[in-house]
Amino acid sequence: MFNLLAIDPEDAPVSQLADFDSGPAAEPDAAFAAANQARPAVGWDAYGGDRLLVSLVERYAPWMAGRAAALGAQAGDPDVQELARLANRHTPELRTHDRFGNRLDWVEFTRPGTS
Repeated sequence: MFNLLAIDPEDAPVSQLADFDSGPAAEPDAAFAAANQARPAVGWDAYGGDRLLVSLVERYAPWMAGRAAALGAQAGDPDVQELARLANRHTPELRTHDRFGNRLDWVEFTRPGTS
């Protein structure tokens, strides 16, 4: 084993120098690829893609099938998913009273750049 700090690159034989610019680890996609991650759910219908949920709604609550289908389609929208990501990052704050002590019961959602 060689101490890379102690080797002068001008004096060392080529076989002793580490080649950091070649091989699969040098490619950023290969080095940081995460094979165990789920694909983004963009374009996915959360209601229509769940056969069990669809069958349960058809059997026990057919009156809500239209609303559930609309909500399921909206869940896969890229803009809605970005808003969900921001909501997870910037948690809402409950404002119970104003500066005069009056009861508000207001939830404030802070968007990035507006705080």
